[in-house]
Amino acid sequence: MTVTETAELLANAADSYPGRCPTFTPAIIATWAGHLEDVPLAVAMALLSEHVRTSRYFPAICDVRPRDAGWTPPLYVAPPPVVMSAEDRQYIADTLRKLGENP
Repeated sequence: MTVTETAELLANAADSYPGRCPTFTPAIIATWAGHLEDVPLAVAMALLSEHVRTSRYFPAICDVRPRDAGWTPPLYVAPPPVVMSAEDRQYIADTLRKLGENP
């Protein structure tokens, strides 16, 4: 990861933890970049995303480094959008209405 990519990673982390992140000086960014030079940006971003979902604290360098040498980010494929017919929407509305009447 380059210094520019590291700055992008840290900016993303700062956006995810507003008010709870350190001030980034050029020296801090360079330190992070040095420790992450062998980690691709996509891998670090995937690990950052996982960290944001599971921790309320700003990540440390070890949180955005893969723990296993062969680790690759999981491939996420968004499910297709659900398309419902007017009849399906009406059936759901009627069912919810009935459930509300007879809990």
